[in-house]
Amino acid sequence: MKQLPNGCSCSDIEVFPKNWNTKSAKVNLKWYLYYRFYDASFRNIPKYKNGLLVVVKAGLNRVDDLKEKQAIVKTLVESEWRLLNEEVY
Repeated sequence: MKQLPNGCSCSDIEVFPKNWNTKSAKVNLKWYLYYRFYDASFRNIPKYKNGLLVVVKAGLNRVDDLKEKQAIVKTLVESEWRLLNEEVY
């Protein structure tokens, strides 16, 4: 669990498929990033007790080249961390 500057927290950012950064990753699968976001002010609301699942696709599946898709994933992960930590998204 990562603590964020605004008192919120989130899980690690995961990528599907798990082997996205290997040569054997399948380009024809639907790739996406996901993590759970926890806001302390919504802790007592049953709907959000397990956090909010955030899924990021951002046009990632329009790309057919493996190296290009991997580069986009790296950029998206860095961007999400920047938004969560610096921009207090």
